[in-house]
Amino acid sequence: KYIKHFKDVPSVVDFGMDNVKQAREIIKISDGVIGGSAIVKIIKKYGDNANEELFKYIRRMKSTIKNEI
Repeated sequence: KYIKHFKDVPSVVDFGMDNVKQAREIIKISDGVIGGSAIVKIIKKYGDNANEELFKYIRRMKSTIKNEI
């Protein structure tokens, strides 16, 4: 939201974010978070069986962000 002082465009952050604690902090200063690194780690760990773990991760992040907005 600090970027909003200079430009009125949505801003998201991705710096290796992989847990809800980090998402809680980042959502305070941005419009969203990108969890690409965590998704890659989950796929690497679970391979073809990653679906359920990916769904869990995305639900946790979505819930965290909704509660912080």
